[in-house]
Amino acid sequence: MSNRQAIPDKAVSVFRGLLLALIIVVVLVGTLGLIAGVGWLRLMSDRSVASRSDVRAPAVDSHSADPAGGSSEPAQTMPTASDADAAAPHPIAVVGPLPPAAAAGKPKDQPPVAPAAAPLLPPAASAALLSIDDHSAGGWVGQYGMQGFYVAMTGAAPHWPAGVRGSLSGSNLYMWEEQATDVRALSIPQAPSRRSAGQWFAWENFSLDLDLRGANKSYQVALYLLDWDSDSRVQRLDVVDADSGNILLTRTDDHFKMGRYVILRLSGHVVLRFTHTGGSNGTLSGIFFNDLPAAK
Repeated sequence: MSNRQAIPDKAVSVFRGLLLALIIVVVLVGTLGLIAGVGWLRLMSDRSVASRSDVRAPAVDSHSADPAGGSSEPAQTMPTASDADAAAPHPIAVVGPLPPAAAAGKPKDQPPVAPAAAPLLPPAASAALLSIDDHSAGGWVGQYGMQGFYVAMTGAAPHWPAGVRGSLSGSNLYMWEEQATDVRALSIPQAPSRRSAGQWFAWENFSLDLDLRGANKSYQVALYLLDWDSDSRVQRLDVVDADSGNILLTRTDDHFKMGRYVILRLSGHVVLRFTHTGGSNGTLSGIFFNDLPAAK
């Protein structure tokens, strides 16, 4: 009877032991699950905070190192949830024209800069015959030489226009009369007013070099020819391009005992060559510069 009763008691003890072990296992599993759940919730919360801070600014790697092993930048602290919530809201972009207050600080649009004008080139060498004046004799003052002049007389200096250079080559000065009353003699504008009859001459040829490039325009140039003591002089005038040597104009003059103005239009750098072809010698008594007459 006692043995039969002992067997059930032992089974009950084993059952109770197993039940207690099961309860302990359930409690441990529940505790671990609770701990894991809390950890998971904190992890998701941290990720949410990190994602919100990433919207405001790009993440900075606080552990980037230079080749020497040192940190290239100071470590940055990841903002917490409270810092992210306290941050200012994102700025809102304004579409459309800026208000006056905002536009005040904006630099004004500058007008387009026009390209620099190309420098003007001086006129090329050119020559043309404008007219012949056989009637004015020596009375050139007020008619010719308004821009400059050079008269063949003792001690006279050239009065070239601004930007014009000139020189005579191969000629000699000769005075027929220092002071003359003949109307063919050239008037002298200096006081006291008088007339003088002189010439630059050569037995064969001489030249007048005129460089008008500095004036950057064309001039009317009147050449006064005078055959004072005869009516037998004959001479040829050639106007030559000083650079190329090309003849731009050629003409022959004779019978100028009463005085003659050969009126030319000249530009650029030219050489006027006077060649004696008949009579005593080649001659020139005056050079007179005017602006070109207005086109009709």
